[in-house]
Amino acid sequence: MSDRSLVYTIDLIFAILIGILILARLPRAFALFGSSKEWRNGHFIQRITTREGFTTSKESYKSDGLSSDDSHISCTGPQQSQRLDNKGLPMANNLPLHIAACPRLLRPFLALLRMRISPGFSLGQFVITAIYFVCVIYAIFFRSNIFTDKRRTGWLATSQLPIVFVFALKNNLIGSILGYSYEKLNFVHRFSGRLAVLAANIHSLHWLYKRSIDGTLSQKIQIPSCYWGVVALICMDLLCFFSTEFWRKRAYNVFLTTHIVGFSLLLPAIYMHTPSPLIFIVVCVVAYGMDHVVRMLKTRVATAHLHALPELDMTRVEIPTLNAGWRAGQHVRLRVLSTAMGWASWLEVHPFTIASVSKSEEGMVLMVKKTGGWTGKMFEVAKASEYMGDGNLGRDMKVLIEGPYGGPQHTIMSSFSAAVFIVGGSGITFALSAIQDIIQKDLAGESRVKVVELVWIISDPASLSPLLPHLSSLIQKSINTPLRISVFYTRVRAGKQPAFIDATRSAATPLGPPPLNLGEAPTPRSDSPPRVDNVGGLNTSVRRKATLNASEKLHVAVETQNYSTPDRMQESEKRLPAAPAPAVVAVALLPPGLTLSPGRPKVVSVIEHALDSALELGKSAHQYTRAGDAPPRMTGLLVGVCGPLAMADAIAGAVGVIDAVRRDQVGGIELVEEAFGW
Repeated sequence: MSDRSLVYTIDLIFAILIGILILARLPRAFALFGSSKEWRNGHFIQRITTREGFTTSKESYKSDGLSSDDSHISCTGPQQSQRLDNKGLPMANNLPLHIAACPRLLRPFLALLRMRISPGFSLGQFVITAIYFVCVIYAIFFRSNIFTDKRRTGWLATSQLPIVFVFALKNNLIGSILGYSYEKLNFVHRFSGRLAVLAANIHSLHWLYKRSIDGTLSQKIQIPSCYWGVVALICMDLLCFFSTEFWRKRAYNVFLTTHIVGFSLLLPAIYMHTPSPLIFIVVCVVAYGMDHVVRMLKTRVATAHLHALPELDMTRVEIPTLNAGWRAGQHVRLRVLSTAMGWASWLEVHPFTIASVSKSEEGMVLMVKKTGGWTGKMFEVAKASEYMGDGNLGRDMKVLIEGPYGGPQHTIMSSFSAAVFIVGGSGITFALSAIQDIIQKDLAGESRVKVVELVWIISDPASLSPLLPHLSSLIQKSINTPLRISVFYTRVRAGKQPAFIDATRSAATPLGPPPLNLGEAPTPRSDSPPRVDNVGGLNTSVRRKATLNASEKLHVAVETQNYSTPDRMQESEKRLPAAPAPAVVAVALLPPGLTLSPGRPKVVSVIEHALDSALELGKSAHQYTRAGDAPPRMTGLLVGVCGPLAMADAIAGAVGVIDAVRRDQVGGIELVEEAFGW
């Protein structure tokens, strides 16, 4: 078998393996796109009319008498909580189809694949890279001597370039079919790229050693095919060097620039070195070109309103003219077309999760955390802006919005029986959009979710102030789906504390366990079944009661899990004040259903509480059904996490220790990760 035929065979094997994965994932794709509504979401950002005679505009977020600048939150006014259509008639249920991530028999195996072997790297990812590595090693050593055969490694290096390119693209067709976004598959791009660089260096070392031994190196290097090979080698080595974690995190622009320049020179250099692998070069060019065409189609030019939120160290970016086209949890890439942040700031583009729900009057909302130079400049520009004459604080800027990307992909969050969202810091944007979407679909009779838990971990309790009205609004709107919000803070800033902290310091409320009050809920009489609404679901009182029964089993547990380095954790504990008990905070000023506690949550207890609540609701519903009817089918528990890699790893570990029997009773547990650091 020739070298060319061998590498073609290896690539064919990779294609077959990918095809098998696609077949295994097709049922979830069919479940998602079985609804015609989903064909219009998650692909292209749009501007639509949200109600008759109304199109979102800059003035729309003051239509209810409360501007966005007054509240710093996504406030669109009260919404109707009844399931009624436009004619005022009861709305029929249209529940989404739920397809489990894997069959029941394979759930232990799936839990094992989630296990982390290094930060941000799971056992499942290791298995994929191991299979890839074995195939490549087989291709290198099959009927070949690596010390004498220089052509085999050269062919192998060029044959892997299509895989390197395809898994680096933002619009990855393979990922779209599989249901994984580009950041989830980026580990394949990095691993295949390193193997290609390794093979290219072995190929070059063969040539350099041979020409050095026979003394013809100086003559051979002047041949065009030879010095173009040296150029290709230098490009690949520089691409590998500047793609390391050091450059990606400390000098991202250097990493990006070297990547663009490097592969722009690499492909023609390979062809000038030898035209034999032309097919691989063409595949790379076509894939890269199509990706950028789609990215242009996904790009929108809009005017954004920037407003600084000092308590959160964030900049709120409001784009009211773009209000549809994304799914909850997706992100966009933002570029500012202004010199106010510096003459070169428009060259940078950064990803941010969309904090608002699609098809709302407020439009697109982004929460930009101040973490680096570019985001810091944006925060300072928004903070320093003078009071505008139209009643708004902040500044308007032209921006380029590209997306949407990422998100839960083929996971239908509204198809689960219960949902838990555990987020840290700016990861609250992921949870806000997801919870709003669940509540919105529940009011339309398009959600199976009966219990929603939100755990937000912040460093300073003052961070709760800007979002407190919005979180309270979500609790009030979750009529049919009880929402419980637990906020944990790890430290406070020196000086003046938030109003609700100062108030509770002087409160005379006795200390005790925090009451998990989810709101007023009339208890049904024992001699009569609860009232059933027009759409066939249980009355809110039953859901509230079942949730409260499960809540009695859970004290707001606090533990000192180390999501950061030990030194930072010890520093946080030293700065942690003698805060009032969570009961004081919850009863005094916080709305029912929202608690504030010092420390970090016990993630396992949070997940088990949501699981218990879902099972209690299932039992309550079955008690009032006709005799002989089967109990309602539980469709699983969704655990969404958005935060640092260490936090995502810890929550993945907590999901893995849940008892298998209880996990199967609820229909399985699925983990959706949006971790910072990819």
